[in-house]
Amino acid sequence: MEITYKYYLDAWNHHYSYLTDLIIRKKLKKICEIGGGANPSLPIEFIKQYNLEYTVLDISAEELSKAPLGYIKVLGDITSKNLDHLDHDYDLVFSKMLAEHVAEGVTFHRNIKKLLKPGGISFHFFPTLYAIPFTFNKIIPESFSLKLLSYISKTRNNMGNHGKFPAYYSMCYGPTKKQIRILQKMGYNIDTYIGFFGHDYFKNIGFLHWISKQTTRFLLKYPIARLTTYSYLVLSKI
Repeated sequence: MEITYKYYLDAWNHHYSYLTDLIIRKKLKKICEIGGGANPSLPIEFIKQYNLEYTVLDISAEELSKAPLGYIKVLGDITSKNLDHLDHDYDLVFSKMLAEHVAEGVTFHRNIKKLLKPGGISFHFFPTLYAIPFTFNKIIPESFSLKLLSYISKTRNNMGNHGKFPAYYSMCYGPTKKQIRILQKMGYNIDTYIGFFGHDYFKNIGFLHWISKQTTRFLLKYPIARLTTYSYLVLSKI
């Protein structure tokens, strides 16, 4: 098990290369993206270049309809008790900024394990508690949260391809001992767990932004798993 800590911009800037390197290095061919919806993580060009069988699973028909042509699109709920309509021999099942929107984190990970072949890999990129912005987002009413995010990020609206969806943050933590123990009991090996510190949500609020930067510097030097902002989690099915 590899546990490391990095700066939050690394999570955003390197996600695509991390994902594609994982696919190429492990020679993964049959892939399912959970919650890809309107914005699948891999372009059609990459899928064709490496001859991938690439499925996008999403709970929303509306979001799937926004995705470009060329993807295998499957309407479904990853937390459903019945996954018979899905294949159960994927090399890789992954998600990007989806896990926080799943109300039942344990069911989410258990169902993904069912979709994987023995030795198959799951990879998730998600925001974590107890970072202040996400803890705040969890406890405030959704209507107020939507207005606040629209103020912070002008590109986020529910009419386009980058909508705001309710967040629950179930099992969305950094590499805490409890989180690791739960995943291992499910029958996963934890291959890599990367916690990222920092964010830019306070960039327009001078004093809070300064405090946030100082806190991030401290945490990068003295990591505390429960105070990460984002995580990469790579699991393999035993």
